[in-house]
Amino acid sequence: MRQIPFLTFLMLAAACSSPARQIAGDTGKLDVTIELDSDGSARISEHLRLSAKKPGSARLSRNIHVAPISLLAVQEVRDLSLSDSRGRSLPLRTRAYGEWFNADLGSVDPDADLTLRYTIYPFFPDRQGFRWVAVGLFWHLTLTETTVRLIDNGRSPYSGLAAKMNYTDCTTCRFKPAEDGFTLTVGAAVQAGSTLELTGRRDRPAPAPDMLLPVVRQNGPYLAWFVLMLIGSLAALFLGARGRNRMIRVLNWALLIPIALILFHATRYWLHELPLRPGELDSMIGEFLWNPAVLALVAAFIGFQNRSLARWEKKSWYLQHGVFLISLAVLPVPTTGAWFVPLGALVPLLFWSRRSTSAWFGAGLFEVAEHVRSVGETTLDEASERFRVPPEHLAFLLSRERHASLVFDPRAGKLLSVENARLLENVQVCPHCGGADLVTHGAGHAACGFCGREYVSSFAQAVAERPVPILIEAVASFFGFLAGVLGAFGLLIGAVFLVIGISAGEGPGEASILALFTMAVFALLTWRTAVFSRDLREGTGLGKLRFWLILGAPAILPLVLLSRLSSRRILLHFGRLDPRELEAELGKGPMDLPTLARWMRTNPADAADAVAYLCGNHLIDAVYDRRQARVAHLDLYRSLAARDACCLRCGGTLGILDGVVRCQFCGALPEGGTT
Repeated sequence: MRQIPFLTFLMLAAACSSPARQIAGDTGKLDVTIELDSDGSARISEHLRLSAKKPGSARLSRNIHVAPISLLAVQEVRDLSLSDSRGRSLPLRTRAYGEWFNADLGSVDPDADLTLRYTIYPFFPDRQGFRWVAVGLFWHLTLTETTVRLIDNGRSPYSGLAAKMNYTDCTTCRFKPAEDGFTLTVGAAVQAGSTLELTGRRDRPAPAPDMLLPVVRQNGPYLAWFVLMLIGSLAALFLGARGRNRMIRVLNWALLIPIALILFHATRYWLHELPLRPGELDSMIGEFLWNPAVLALVAAFIGFQNRSLARWEKKSWYLQHGVFLISLAVLPVPTTGAWFVPLGALVPLLFWSRRSTSAWFGAGLFEVAEHVRSVGETTLDEASERFRVPPEHLAFLLSRERHASLVFDPRAGKLLSVENARLLENVQVCPHCGGADLVTHGAGHAACGFCGREYVSSFAQAVAERPVPILIEAVASFFGFLAGVLGAFGLLIGAVFLVIGISAGEGPGEASILALFTMAVFALLTWRTAVFSRDLREGTGLGKLRFWLILGAPAILPLVLLSRLSSRRILLHFGRLDPRELEAELGKGPMDLPTLARWMRTNPADAADAVAYLCGNHLIDAVYDRRQARVAHLDLYRSLAARDACCLRCGGTLGILDGVVRCQFCGALPEGGTT
C-alpha cells in the first residue's frame, strides 16, 4: 500500500538564548478533528490548551507537512485561521518551503486556549492510503493528552490502522471504530522530542483529486515565466541571426528570475525560523550561504556565456547547450517550482540549434574554406551570398579565425586558397619567360600573363595537431568551467564548516581541521576535473565520460551525448577505432565528404579534419582530394597516374612549393622521396 504523508504537527521552541523560547516543563493538551468532505478535502480543527511555566514562554510554530500529489504540486492548505477561546482571530504568519507549510503563531499566553482551523486538499492523494505524523520536534513541549478524531461523512470503513511512537509500535495507543470513522487515543504522554505516527487505509476509494488546478495555483509565477520564455523562443524563429543572438542573451538573463525567486523563498523560510530550534544552526547557515552561492554560480556562467555570445565566439554556440546543465543546480531545492527552471532553459534550443544560427558563429567556415580551395579564389561578396552570411560579418569571422585554410585579403575583398597564395609568393616571375604578370585561376593554378605557362602549387602538409571533434571540445570546455566551480565551492563549503564548527562549540582547532580537509578534497576534485578536461581533448577518458553521462542520465541531455559517443568519429578520436577500418572502406571506392560524414556519424567539418589528419600524416594509405572534396585509397590514384606528369606514389598532381617540386596530395618528391 502506498503510504501518503498527510499531516505533521510541530510545536517548536527556539534554542537560542531568547526570552521567547519554551522551557522544560511546558505541557499541552491536543484534540484534533478531521472531517472529510465529498470532494476529497479534509476540514481540520486542532484545539490546543497550553500550560507553560511563565508568561511569554510559549512561542509556537505549526508545521504542516504536505505530501506530493504529482511532480509539480503538493497538497494544498486552504482557509487557515487561528482563534482563541473567545472566538477572536489571532495573527498568523505563513511560509512555505517544499513539503512544509508553516503557520507561525508567535508568542501566546502561558495558559492559552487556541484553535487552528484549515483545509487540506486532497486528503488522500492516492485516493486510499493516508499517514498522519506528529514529528519529534516538540522539544520542551510535552503533550499530556492527545486525541485524533476522524469523521468520514461517506461512512467508509478503514483497515490497516496502526500507530507508532518513535517508529516502534505504540502499546498505549487505542483505536475506537465508529460508523463514520474512528478515534485514536494516546494512553500516555507524548514526551518532548517524540514522534507519533498514524497510518491507515480507506477501503472505499475517495474521489479522484484535481491535478491541474493545484499545479497552476502553486506554480503561477513559474508558469508565467515559462510561457514568456516559450513566446520569446518562438518569436526568435522569425528573427535574423543578430536578433537571435540578442534574444538568447535576454533569455539567459531571464533564467535568473525563477532561480532568485526559489532561493528567496528558501532563505526566507529559515530567516523566520529565528530564534532557532536546537540542532538547526548548521541548516540555517548552510541555507544562507548555499543559496547565494547557487545564484552566483548560474549568474557567473550566464555572464561568461553572454559575453562570448556578444563577441560571436564559436565556442559560445556549443556552450549554450550547457546552460541547461547549469540550471540543474537549483533542483536540490525542495520546491515544485524548481522543475520549471531546466524546462525553461531547454526552450531556447528550439531556435538556437538551427544551422543558419551556427554559421554566424563560424561553425560553417569549413565549408567556406573548402569552397575557396576548390575554386582557388573568390570574392567576399560571392562567398557571402553563397553561405548566407553578410559580407561584413563574414569578414569579421575570417579576420579572427586562425585555423581556416584560406587567405583573406580585406583590402581587395578576396578569399584565396592557401595554395594560390603560396604560388603568388613563391613564383614572382615566370621561370619560362621572365614575365612578372602572374595571374591565378582555379585551385592552386597560376598562369603567366605573357607566355601562358601554367604552374601549380602544393598544399600537402602533415597535420601536426590532432583535431578534436566539436562535440568533445564542447564537453571538455564544460568540464573546464566545472573545475573552476568546484574550486570556488570548495572554498565556500570549507568556510561554512568552519563557522558551523565554531558555533557548535567544537573549538577553532577542530573546526579549522574540518574546513581544511574539506577544501583539500575539493581541491583534489578541481585538479582531477581539469585533468579530465585535458584528457578528453587528448583522446583519453572515454570510459570515465560515459560513466558521468550515465550518472547524469535523468537530465536527458547526457543521454543524447551518450548516444553520440558511439559514432566512429568519436571512437577514432579516443583510439577505439582502428584507422585501417576506414582504409578498408575506402578500398571499396572513393567517398565524398557527405558520405564520409555519414559513415563516421558526424558533420562534414569533423570528417574533413579527421581525414586530413590521417592522410596528411600517412596513418592510412589514402588521399584527401580537396578539389573534389573526396577521399580515395592510394591504389585508386596509382591506377589513374600518368608516370610522366603525376606522383608515382599516389597519382596526385605535382606542384611547386618553395622552389621544390612535390606532390600536392602526399608531399612525395618525383624521385620517390617524401617530405
